[in-house]
Amino acid sequence: MPVSLRIAIVSSRVDEHDDETIERVVDVVRELRDRLDLHVGTRAAVMVAEGLTVFGDDALVEVCVDVLGSKAESREEIEEVREEIEDVV
Repeated sequence: MPVSLRIAIVSSRVDEHDDETIERVVDVVRELRDRLDLHVGTRAAVMVAEGLTVFGDDALVEVCVDVLGSKAESREEIEEVREEIEDVV
């Protein structure tokens, strides 16, 4: 799916953020999908954007860990996910 379509989908679901924030969320989730052995997509980007609405932009790492960590099978995998997120962000 083209990035512009992902951005449009996330924007249509979460209207509290400007296009720059939505694009950043989509880019971060896409980069993490490429780096990690996790299957995440547009829904994960929507969940991250919704989380930022509640907790603020400074919580990007924690929100990503919460959303993407749910796909991990062990505590060690969650820590690996956190490290990758911190590297990407």
